[in-house]
Amino acid sequence: MLQKIALTVVLVVVAWMGFTYLNRMLAARHSRDLPRSRGKGAANEARATVYDTQKCAVCGAYVAAGNPTRCERADCPY
Repeated sequence: MLQKIALTVVLVVVAWMGFTYLNRMLAARHSRDLPRSRGKGAANEARATVYDTQKCAVCGAYVAAGNPTRCERADCPY
């Protein structure tokens, strides 16, 4: 009876350690696949352009200040 309990405990511990090892390996692979630096290179070229916005006097939506586009409303000032 004691042997069965000991074997069950050993199997649970081995399974636990196996899952821990597997998760550690997956985390290492995931961190290796991520880009390491964001300050230089091609990552800066893909940046989005930021525009100043202004609030529409009619509907209250924010539009680009330099080049506002017309919305679907009939009374749109742009």
